[in-house]
Amino acid sequence: VNCGHNPLLYLKEKNYELFDASSPPLGVIEKDAFDPQLNKIILNDDEAIYIVTDGISEAKLTLEKDEKELGMQGLIGIAQRQKNLSAINVVEQIMNLIQKQKMKVDDDATILVIKKVKNVDEKS
Repeated sequence: VNCGHNPLLYLKEKNYELFDASSPPLGVIEKDAFDPQLNKIILNDDEAIYIVTDGISEAKLTLEKDEKELGMQGLIGIAQRQKNLSAINVVEQIMNLIQKQKMKVDDDATILVIKKVKNVDEKS
């Protein structure tokens, strides 16, 4: 269920997968007809899940004198360049683009990034 927002972005090691909502929002249909598909994702190192509202995907990137909508493909490009960052650094980097007006947001702009923390051997 994504409340009408963008598909979930699952950024894998070498590619990505998008998960759209598998059912209408709650309350739109009878409860007996509400049968969402469940997806289980097990993150490996350097994989991430990006969940964003349309305010992020519809944000306008300022490119010299031109503006271009980010879109899901733009988000995928940013996510692929952020593979080595922590989830907190990913969100900070995107928020920094917004604060510096390199990415203009006209709608609600929410981003949730989930990454697996690499196992660190305490002996090394």
